Amino acid sequence: MADFIKEHIVSKTKELVKDKRKILGTKTLWFWFDKKIKPNTNKSRMWVKTLNRINEHNVYQENSLLPVSWINIEGKVLLDVFFAIKENRFYTYKIIDNKSHKIRIKAR
Repeated sequence: MADFIKEHIVSKTKELVKDKRKILGTKTLWFWFDKKIKPNTNKSRMWVKTLNRINEHNVYQENSLLPVSWINIEGKVLLDVFFAIKENRFYTYKIIDNKSHKIRIKAR
């Protein structure tokens, strides 16, 4: 049962990222979270540390080039990632007039 729920949240998170990219009209690969998402250090697996960005397929740890597998992310952290994207608590960069600008989705 837990695997079905986790898989559902992962698929919804990926859909949200795709939708947000369409709204922003950007081709950049990353969305950076406003606040880094930290797992509970007492219960989490040691190799999952602070998460700071996401793309359409994976989440990434701070100062790491390799993605974190969705399987290694505990449920609460997965929900934190989902709600950070859903509530527009992220930013990305867009090139306008050959300059890189930090952009966000406006709150409604």
